[in-house]
Amino acid sequence: MHDGLKPLPGVVDCLERLIAAGKRIVILSNAPRRAAEVVARITEIGIRPGLYHHVMTSGEETLAASGAAPG
Repeated sequence: MHDGLKPLPGVVDCLERLIAAGKRIVILSNAPRRAAEVVARITEIGIRPGLYHHVMTSGEETLAASGAAPG
């Protein structure tokens, strides 16, 4: 979806078209961070909320599987 600095060409347009078509979009990331951190970062680089419905990260899943309290 991005190169770390900006969305790849066509990504924002594609997401806008999918949302307009009523599709549900979930971003699955291998980032070892909390989903909220990934949302903040992708927003900074131009993939704004409203272009997807949910973000799930490996960091979020690891935390959930560990039984640790979210924080």
